[in-house]
Amino acid sequence: MNTQKWICLFLALLLSLPLASCGAEEETPETTVSETTAAADETAGETETELHDGVPADLMFEGENINILYRGAFTDEFTADGEGDIVNQAVYMRNLTVEERLGVTLTYIPNESTDWNGGYQNVILQSVLAGDNSHDIVSGPSYHTPTLILDSAILPLNDVAYLSLDMPWWSQGLIETTSIAGKLFFATGDISLGMLRYIHCLFYNKELCADHGIGDLSETVFEGKWTLDKLNELASVGYVDLNGDGKAVLEDDQFGFIITNNLLMRGFYDALEMSFFNVGESGSPEFDFGNPRTADAYDKFSAMLHADDNITMGESNEKTYPVFISDRALFVTGRFIDSETAYREMESDFGLLPFPKWDEAQKDYKVTICGSESIFGLPINSRNPDMMGAVMEALAFESYKTVSPAYYESALKIKYSREESDVSSRMIDIIKEGAVFNPVVQMSKFVGTDKILMDCIINQKPWVSTIESQKKSLEAKLEEIISTVEKNYP
Repeated sequence: MNTQKWICLFLALLLSLPLASCGAEEETPETTVSETTAAADETAGETETELHDGVPADLMFEGENINILYRGAFTDEFTADGEGDIVNQAVYMRNLTVEERLGVTLTYIPNESTDWNGGYQNVILQSVLAGDNSHDIVSGPSYHTPTLILDSAILPLNDVAYLSLDMPWWSQGLIETTSIAGKLFFATGDISLGMLRYIHCLFYNKELCADHGIGDLSETVFEGKWTLDKLNELASVGYVDLNGDGKAVLEDDQFGFIITNNLLMRGFYDALEMSFFNVGESGSPEFDFGNPRTADAYDKFSAMLHADDNITMGESNEKTYPVFISDRALFVTGRFIDSETAYREMESDFGLLPFPKWDEAQKDYKVTICGSESIFGLPINSRNPDMMGAVMEALAFESYKTVSPAYYESALKIKYSREESDVSSRMIDIIKEGAVFNPVVQMSKFVGTDKILMDCIINQKPWVSTIESQKKSLEAKLEEIISTVEKNYP
């Protein structure tokens, strides 16, 4: 065994030891991301070493090659050379361990398409139609990839062997919110590093906030007082027309709060406990149009966004990053990954905050998982579903033991943090434990509710009357989808 491999093995062993800061003291909802990482709640006396995946110890596939399709821009989450930082080493060691354990070779194939209106999915669909078995396991963003279900291109995972989908390395939230007609087509969890990297949060510029009389906000969060009204109050002092032209221009002026783009606005769905879908007893999603909180939250949030220039909507991440970096925004929406990329070299200190609660009476901070994380499935004509199930299970389990702790405990909480370790650790735990799947995101490409809501907010359309006018057509569309799935997947 070469030196690089010994180093990676040693790091993997260290990461597999129980981490005192991983466990949550309170029971978290089933739909939180904490269930999919090494921070899963464990009963007294349990340790990670007592957990086992669903793959028998003696299962071997004698040199089989496994082709795994992934987004080309996400290479570092799937394959690595074992050099560089601890996360890279953990990814490398995970792949090596799975290969040696199962007697397989993992071949990662990038899907370079960024056409989310069909081009990316079409790469998978054409392979299925050709029957060439070029992809054994497929992955893609949870917002876009489920459209392949209606093409009858994805195999239900319900009866695939070796998958222990009730274990903490698989997200129960995705299972509960994306099942259709009792069928589960995709799974995710620790197998996707993006489950952690793309959790939504807020960033605040500590130095700029201090200039406006706003101190450290960690205690406000810890005391449960970080609410939508509080954010609005603090952001209301932020706008400055720096170039004096009388116009609010993102590239030139200073703002109180910037919602980076309309996609990051999704984080407010669960933060404010807005409800659009429920998964019914039939195992399929059902609309929830009558929730009064949704209407109230919509009205307040929309009024906040359009009241004045203190709060504004950005066009993209790339256009918002320079504004925050150059000390021209008190608060911005973002993702964990922005700490390690966009803001890593930022001179001014910043802190992370959860999305605000509706009010202080709301029990928990929550945030909607945005749809950028990768979900995994099998082509409908999979050459060996059970073998692929074993590979997926082993990858998820090894990621749970090594990759997730390397990123979450070592990189995110320490390496990329600008705050004291105890404050940073507690804040990041609060944000992560509140991250939940919402079917309005994963189902939006089917029925369009996500786009309807965003259109209403951005263009100040009345939510109640708008959704009432489209209720029948939306329900008919959803019923058609469920019927199609029931017909194609008896």
